[in-house]
Amino acid sequence: MAFEPVNSPINCNLVWARNPHGAGYIKLICHPQTIDKVMELGAESKFGEYVGLVHGNPPVPPDGFTHVQTDGLKRPVAIFKGLKRPLYHLDGSADGDVYIYVTNPTATYSYRPSVHGNTILECPRPVDSVFTTFVSVSPDHVDEAFRSMGKPRLQDVQGVVFFWEWTESARNSPLLPFEHNTRYLTRIN
Repeated sequence: MAFEPVNSPINCNLVWARNPHGAGYIKLICHPQTIDKVMELGAESKFGEYVGLVHGNPPVPPDGFTHVQTDGLKRPVAIFKGLKRPLYHLDGSADGDVYIYVTNPTATYSYRPSVHGNTILECPRPVDSVFTTFVSVSPDHVDEAFRSMGKPRLQDVQGVVFFWEWTESARNSPLLPFEHNTRYLTRIN
């Protein structure tokens, strides 16, 4: 599977997520600087995580969309709001506005580029870990992401994915991140 260009938010850059404010789903895009940095560093595992664990399978696949891995951010185990550590993406106020989606996938994914066709490979997940994805629904962050792509803003896109990572799970609540009470400001779901 070839990754669509970052400037094509209709394809692989479109992420469906559970609405942190209620029922249903919201549309997100991954911030183009994040994808550019991942590709620049050659981080095949990070790109595989994005495609398999962040993006997942949208509820209504766009034309030409064929891969299916996980539910992505549509069925998080928990959603937290606000970081108690610096994320420092775009500006210092992003930390309080960020939502942290926590999922518990059974595997992880890696990207393998090849002259014979690019592939997303399923791999064993890190032991005693949960997967966290950092999202902002700030209109300023969404506008800035579209400006970075040189594209007009799509009005139905409500947020931006800043980053994602595997995080150690809590010993007493293995579906949640370690020290989640001191890492994040508020659990909203």
